[in-house]
Amino acid sequence: LLNVFEEMKHSAVKPDVETYNIILSSFAKQRELYKLTPILDEMKNMGVDPDTVTYNTIISAYGAKGQWQHTLKLLKQMRETGVSPDTITYSAAMSACVRSHQWQNALDVYHLMRKNRCHLDGIAFGVVIYAYRQGGKWHDIIRIWDETLKCNVILNLRGHLHVIQAFSHLNEPEKAIEVFNSLSQRNTVRVTRLAFNQILTVCEKHSR
Repeated sequence: LLNVFEEMKHSAVKPDVETYNIILSSFAKQRELYKLTPILDEMKNMGVDPDTVTYNTIISAYGAKGQWQHTLKLLKQMRETGVSPDTITYSAAMSACVRSHQWQNALDVYHLMRKNRCHLDGIAFGVVIYAYRQGGKWHDIIRIWDETLKCNVILNLRGHLHVIQAFSHLNEPEKAIEVFNSLSQRNTVRVTRLAFNQILTVCEKHSR
């Protein structure tokens, strides 16, 4: 891959944004994060403007490693250069924050996402719920859960478990059981032993 890329640069064919995105994706998959920023700098020096895919690739790679400061810096840089973040961008940045227990920073990104009227999918909602879980914001978890129901958005297993835990903390075991039942009735989310153990804990705690 790199040999072809170097040959391309030394020929009369100038790399474009798609070329660089392919190279960045390769480095990201190989977890060679130290190569990402130099490629981004090279793009700019070559007069190639990064796009949303460019930043998403880099932010997602750093986010997977929990390097939240770097992801937030890139998100800021992205917006300052006129590149519009999308759902993937914001979700990756929030994920980076919650991986490092920086739930308040994650919620700052969430509020920015809301301000810019960016669509939230199941992944984004799930990360927001996780951030509120880290902050012990049980009522906010329920508020987000209600919103997912109105928007017909399906959370992943972890999101459901946090909602069940929130209802339990708020002494609403019946609601927790309702969430579990809705989870078990959906074919899109696999119910694991962890889910059964969590609802059993709720039943034991509230003598159900």
